[in-house]
Amino acid sequence: MSQKQRKDKISDWLTLALGKLSGGALLVAFFVGLPVYGLWYLTGTLEYQVLRWAAVAVVVVLPLAFIAGFYFGKVEVRGFLGGVDVSLDKLAKAVDLRDKSRVTMHNATRKAPAQPKPNMNVFLPQPGALPSVPVSHKQLIDGDVIDL
Repeated sequence: MSQKQRKDKISDWLTLALGKLSGGALLVAFFVGLPVYGLWYLTGTLEYQVLRWAAVAVVVVLPLAFIAGFYFGKVEVRGFLGGVDVSLDKLAKAVDLRDKSRVTMHNATRKAPAQPKPNMNVFLPQPGALPSVPVSHKQLIDGDVIDL
């Protein structure tokens, strides 16, 4: 990176940072400064009785606003989490469908392995040519136990 490119990057970064800083300062001035100035102006021009009733109204309305915000926030969170659950269920179904289709495709395209061919001849003796072995069956006596 050349020196000019480095200077240009630093200049761009500073311009962006100062733009964000001045925009933030403007927002703070607009959303904090104007209401504070408005309250200061109103309290300086209103009479004592009016200010007292305004304070009573704020004390009564503020807890109600907090309760309403809590209730509506809970409703919104339930809706959001419900949407997340639905979307995760749909994602799980899509993944299952993909996996099943891959398995089906693999099974359909897979060839059976070839049977090995013997490379030598095996000659089995004739059934009558083997000597017969006598088989004696043991008789079970009462009390004998066979373990399986």
